[in-house]
Order: sequence, then structure tokens, then C-alpha cells
Amino acid sequence: MRRAWLALALLSCGGREAVRPQAPPVPQEEVKRGKELFKEGKFREAAEAFKAVTLRSPVNPYTPEAEYYLGLCYLKLGEFDKAEGAFNAVITLFPQSPFAPKAYLGLAEAYLKQAPPVQRDQEKTEEAIKTLQEFKRRFPDSELVPEADSLLREARERLAEKMLIAIRVYENLEKWDAELHYIKLFYEEHPESRFRWRVKLHEARALLGKGEKEKALEILDELLKGEGIPADVKRDARHLKLSL
Repeated sequence: MRRAWLALALLSCGGREAVRPQAPPVPQEEVKRGKELFKEGKFREAAEAFKAVTLRSPVNPYTPEAEYYLGLCYLKLGEFDKAEGAFNAVITLFPQSPFAPKAYLGLAEAYLKQAPPVQRDQEKTEEAIKTLQEFKRRFPDSELVPEADSLLREARERLAEKMLIAIRVYENLEKWDAELHYIKLFYEEHPESRFRWRVKLHEARALLGKGEKEKALEILDELLKGEGIPADVKRDARHLKLSL
């Protein structure tokens, strides 16, 4: 009878010893493994490792780091909306973490990656600018400020180019006052833009359209004699002046 009971017990176990439940991964080890996978370019596998930390141990010393690297993985994978969520989690839930400043830059990059061509609405670009301005307000002495400034220039140039397109449209329509209005706004909002010299040329054309030849000639002379002005702008200014 005893032997029969023992045989039944072994059968119910499949003839094997019972397997103990596997312990959940240690956050520190999972973060280390995820970073190794990230360095190897295995972004999907790395993301799973970082998610294991954020989901199983949402409040532990390694969660901010895991969330930040999870955002980086999503950036690499082109899943920018998920990257937004990860970086926002670091900024919102762990504002004092050393990964919070980096998360601001990651979030701004995620916004910029989603921005459509400049002819279309630039809401994402504007969100990137707000994010970077907030970063500079919170962390004015951060070593990441130069990188933030670079991203800010990129974002602002997108808005400047969008405004340049509007200026061209009004010029083609010969709406000189509207064109000059946008040119004035351009100078106020984008004084350092690489497009500023091209806008100067549009200003000269608009003034000529209004019959203000002397003012137009002053601008053309400034473009022809100035330093650091793109060659194509100088060429177009020269042709315009010769045509008068």
C-alpha cells in the first residue's frame, strides 16, 4: 500500500522533484544586464530588462535609472510616444534623481523626433522648446546645458523656417504689408537664425514692392558688404540690385 502511494505521488509530480518558484530578478542586476544589452544594440531586449525593474519594483533606488534607459531604448526603436512616457516618469516621479536632468533632454529629443515637416503644425517643436527652457530653469549649472542649447537652436530653427515659408507666401501674393509684418516678427523671435540674411533679402523685395527703393538699396548694400553672409544670399542681392 505504501509503495502504491509513493508511485502515485511520483506520477503526480511527473516523476521529477518539485521545482521551486524562480526568485524575481534583483533590480541592480537587471539594470546592469539592460545596460549591457543597450551597448550591444539590442534595444528591444534591453527595454524588457528595464521594464522588469519598473514594473516589479516600481519604488527602488534603481527605478529612475531604469526608466531613463527605457526611454533611451524607445528612442532607438523609434517608439517616441513610449519614450515620452518613460522620460516623463523620471521627471515627475523622481525630480531629485540625478537622471532627471538627462530625462529632460531625452523628452525634448522625443518631441523633436515626432515633429512633422516645417510646413505643418509645430506643436511638438514648441513642446520641445518648453521642455528645454524648463530644464535650464531647474538646472542652470548642469553640464548638460550646452547640449540643451544645441537642441534649442535646432527647435527654434524649425520655427524660423516655418515663418520664412509664410514670408515667401506673402511675397508671392504681393501682399507687401503682410510680408513686412512677418519679417518684423521674424527679427523679434529669431534674431540669431541662420535664415536671417535670407529674410533681409525678402525685406528688400517687399520694400521695392511698396515703392521704397532707397530703403531697399540700403538693405542690399548691407548684404553685399557684410561679413559672414551666405554666398547665395550675396549672389541674389547682387542680381536684384543690378535689376533696378
